[in-house]
Amino acid sequence: MATDEQRNDCWDKAIHAFGTAYIFEQRYNNARRKLRRLSFLGIAVPASVGGIVVAFFGFDQLKPFLGWLIVLAALLSTIQLVFTVWSLVAKWEDQAVYGVESSVDNYEISRLFADLGKNNPADFDPKYQQLDLRNNIRSAEDGKKEITEKEKRMGMKAALRKYQRACIKCGQVPFDLISTDCPVCGNY
Repeated sequence: MATDEQRNDCWDKAIHAFGTAYIFEQRYNNARRKLRRLSFLGIAVPASVGGIVVAFFGFDQLKPFLGWLIVLAALLSTIQLVFTVWSLVAKWEDQAVYGVESSVDNYEISRLFADLGKNNPADFDPKYQQLDLRNNIRSAEDGKKEITEKEKRMGMKAALRKYQRACIKCGQVPFDLISTDCPVCGNY
């Protein structure tokens, strides 16, 4: 059986893990949106050039516009190339993959800590030690990903909302994820 202090520690770690999971879920969603746009441009630009050329084929009065359309398509292709290089350098694909992995693992860790804090099983100590080790390994990996202060506040608000806890600074239990002026759970 756990002491009240140990159970409170479980709840603190559940909140922390949930907030971290939320941060990496948001990073995943952001990277996924960027990759979808890039994929769309990669297909839409060449397909539109081909479609335009086929559409103008045989229309002599429209041929002067074809040159301008090809220039426009070349401009769009250059923009797409720049974004493709940026995505490779910024590792958007890696961010998406890591975001999914971390958010799934952190959500599970959060749930398990919450269960320990709520249920207080007879075999609390071994379960806690095993889960704490898993949490420490995940936290060390996530720490390498440069979580910003803004993201930490956003994650804190999401976790406080999930577990219906009051912020230690503003004393509010969040009911939405709209940013406030609070320096602990807002300003993001």
